[in-house]
Amino acid sequence: MNHHRRATAPSAACIPPIVLTFEGRSVELVRDSPDTSSDGGVVLLREVDDQLGLTASMSALLGDTRDSSRVRHARREQFQQRVYQIALGHQDCNDADWLRKDAALRLACGAEHSELSSQPTLSRFENAITGRALNRLWRAFEQLYVDELDPTTPLVVLDVDSTDDPTHGDQPRRSSMVSTTSTCSIRWSCSML
Repeated sequence: MNHHRRATAPSAACIPPIVLTFEGRSVELVRDSPDTSSDGGVVLLREVDDQLGLTASMSALLGDTRDSSRVRHARREQFQQRVYQIALGHQDCNDADWLRKDAALRLACGAEHSELSSQPTLSRFENAITGRALNRLWRAFEQLYVDELDPTTPLVVLDVDSTDDPTHGDQPRRSSMVSTTSTCSIRWSCSML
């Protein structure tokens, strides 16, 4: 007589597991299992992203000129990985080398059965984005924002500021600051007033 029981991961008795439905499947969040992730919120982030269609629409604007026979990671997966890592507080692309194995991040990026992109692969992805593609992304992001405004909004002021981020070596997209002797990447921040 075979008794089939669903195996469950160990859990702390005082903290019951949380069960979510994601892409038609149950995902059980437990406190202490062998393959844990400290970034379980990425699954919820993916749900919000799917509702907004943000990474799907933005990654579609990038195009892909790679040799399709050698592609291991789709542009959307890479875009999601990078956006989700940043949203989770992992701005440094070097974090991809250990986050690529994170079960929750892999699930959120649709790569449940394989590792995500490594740091060098994500860096190539970022450096492959042209100025024209960045402009397309910027315009699309602006349009998404405007589409969500109340139609009676009389005025939107964009307060755009730059921040210098000192660079070392011969990094892509660096420029010299006229008033200093250092080189830096210029990062723009924008706030809606």
